[in-house]
Amino acid sequence: MRRMVWMFLPLFLYGGVVAKIGDREITEEELEGQKVEDYVKREVFYLAAKDEGIEDSLEASIHAKEMLFLIRALYTETVDKSTHVSDFEAYRFWKTKGKRVKVRRIFTRSFRKIWEAWRELKKGRDFDSVARQYCDDERLRKKGGEAGWAVASVANPRWRNVALKLKKNEFSYPFFSRGGWNIVMVEDVRPEPKRLFRDEKDGIKMRIKRVIMRRKAERHVKLLEKIARIRYDEDGIEFLTKKAPYMFSGRTMVPNINEEDKKRVLAYTSFGVYTIGDLMRDVKASGKAPRYRDEKDVKEYIKWMILYQLLYEEARRKGIHLRKAKEIENMRKEMVVKAFREKHIRKPEVTDEKLREYYRRHRDKYYEPERREAYIIETKTKEEIEDIRRRALKGEDFGNLAKLYSIHKTARFKGRLGFVKKGQYEEEIDKAIFSTPEGRISKPFKTKRGWAIVKVKKVRKGRSPEFEKVKGKVKRDYIQDFTRSQEDSLFETFSRKYHVQIFNKEEK
Repeated sequence: MRRMVWMFLPLFLYGGVVAKIGDREITEEELEGQKVEDYVKREVFYLAAKDEGIEDSLEASIHAKEMLFLIRALYTETVDKSTHVSDFEAYRFWKTKGKRVKVRRIFTRSFRKIWEAWRELKKGRDFDSVARQYCDDERLRKKGGEAGWAVASVANPRWRNVALKLKKNEFSYPFFSRGGWNIVMVEDVRPEPKRLFRDEKDGIKMRIKRVIMRRKAERHVKLLEKIARIRYDEDGIEFLTKKAPYMFSGRTMVPNINEEDKKRVLAYTSFGVYTIGDLMRDVKASGKAPRYRDEKDVKEYIKWMILYQLLYEEARRKGIHLRKAKEIENMRKEMVVKAFREKHIRKPEVTDEKLREYYRRHRDKYYEPERREAYIIETKTKEEIEDIRRRALKGEDFGNLAKLYSIHKTARFKGRLGFVKKGQYEEEIDKAIFSTPEGRISKPFKTKRGWAIVKVKKVRKGRSPEFEKVKGKVKRDYIQDFTRSQEDSLFETFSRKYHVQIFNKEEK
């Protein structure tokens, strides 16, 4: 009894605590599947980075990344999760597949002209001459309304979908699409290959969902543009794109703006002004810049920076930043720790000589084990598999027999398992493959689903590859090991500073 008490006493004292950093206790729940050493290392490096002021220096970049994270989360919650496509919608689209149609089209922005054109067509006048007379689109007018071939697509404009419902030599009623009035006629119809609905259903639903989501997002952005009421200050834009002094930053030309010029206004919104200083701040934080000499690109950049801010504020109003607080905190720590590592961990000098020496010391790491090219046939009963084996031994093609009779998932690939190494498949299959000589068929053996035989077509013996063939992998491993050793040394130093304790099960 006394022994049992002493055995479980550490559990009462520590609970689920796996490590301590100073007075802070880290529990198994907090790790969320991560290795305790990796988690503690990140936390220690984060504390060290904060003490060195790295977090403060990254505040603008962290805010920019948090903004994008919340905008994506907002999109997921308000657009992605709220968009559903029914089987009926997918079936309705699938029904339009199976053909391609050659289309002629009349397009005009005038309601009067489209009805005059339609009356002329009803009288029997040729579509080509009507299109040349009434079409507003110059390209269509010159070609007599020729609009090419149309096939079913979830992203089709309305005029193509209308055309797909028509018969050969039939023309439509006037309808509105793409900012104007249209009449379409089908000149020719050709069949297209079409798979069964059950095979295409999921893909169709996904494509329809993407189109709906894009349209929802576009409508929301247009609404925000109306709310923001962005008006560009042409003088400010002209100064930035044409008059401001520029300098080289690396290979890129960037504006050299003094503090006074940073106050110049580039755009007015419903909420205030957007200045050159704001633009320079956003460029630094996001790491992305417009083409400064391109007025159109600068305006587009300003518009999206303003809209991003509105979307970010919308996400916060919906409380997404509270629901995603843990992810945001992890993202912040990852950015800070990455900057800390870049500051303290130097990159190794990589030479051919060093890589060859690393390869010689770790040759076993790159050893390629024996692999066997194997094929399998699996059936439900022993009688079936014995009959198939007899037929295969008499000369029938193993792959064709697998395709006809196998219940294994590789049946459609003629039973091919590929080049297999030991331990890749379940024990029974593995044993059969590696006990069967090259070019032979195994005896029937029991599997989880029934009975099976395997054929070993080729044996590739285990070998140590030449250095040149694995040089890329050796280089990656060498850099990784070099970096890890520096990290471990750094961690050891800061572990003492922050009084780190990592408990194993016995110590707990």
